[in-house]
Order: sequence, then C-alpha cells, then structure tokens
Amino acid sequence: MVELFASGVVVWHLRHPGRDSDRVTAKALRLVAWAFFVLAAVVTVGAVLALATSSAPDESTLGIAYLAVTAAVMLALGALKRTTGRRLESEPLAAEARMSIIDAALAVGVLLGLAANALFGWWWADPIAALLVAVAALREGRDNLAEAEELSGSEA
Repeated sequence: MVELFASGVVVWHLRHPGRDSDRVTAKALRLVAWAFFVLAAVVTVGAVLALATSSAPDESTLGIAYLAVTAAVMLALGALKRTTGRRLESEPLAAEARMSIIDAALAVGVLLGLAANALFGWWWADPIAALLVAVAALREGRDNLAEAEELSGSEA
C-alpha cells in the first residue's frame, strides 16, 4: 500500500500542470518522504514484535518463490523508474525508484532470514534484516525531506 501511495504521488506530480515548479516538486518529495517513514514504521513494528515473541519465520516453497520473484521484479522496476526519472528530470520519480529498490531489499532480507533460520536456526535473522531495511527507509525519507526543503528555500 505504501508503494502504491508513493507511485500515486509520482503520477500526480507528472500530470500536474505546475510540475516544473519547485513548490509542486517539493510537495511531492515530502509526500514520498512520508511514505518512506510509514514503511520504516510498519517494518520496525513487525520486526520488534517478531523479536519480542521469538517468532520464527514460516517457510514454504511457494512463499520463497514469490519472494524471489518479488525481489527481482522490484529491483528491475526500481532501475527502470530511476532511469525514467533521470530522463524526465523528475526528482519524485527518482525518489520513488528508491522505494522500489528498498522493497526489493526487504524481500531479499526475508529470503536471507528464511535461509538463516532453515540452515542455522537463526530465527532472529529475518527481523534484524527488516530493521536494517527500516533504517535505509528512514534515511531515504530524511534525504527526501532535505531535498524538499532545499527546493522550498530556492523559491523564497
């Protein structure tokens, strides 16, 4: 849902008649930043709950295959969005591309966590990987807010 929200912001920005204005771009970057913060919060809550309850991840062949496909698709999508964002000179699209890449990292983290649990009994590997992804999401959110503030300051 967070990825869809961020994508919706990008579509809004690209279709906005004033998309070249720093004010509109700054608003889009702020909204994408908040999507990163929400993603970080959701992932953190899930990871903390898993750690607090010593919850071992469930594994299934279908689930593992789904995660592998998700990681590959999100990584490719992120790369394509980044390239398109550069071509269109769209900072919000480039920022949202990083959201797709973070989603891919989350899927890879879950895969590694499942493997670590299956091979070594490290039930905690999945939530620790999730917390690392949450930190990356927080950093991206912070960077997007800083970029939005720079754009807002340039119009003052």
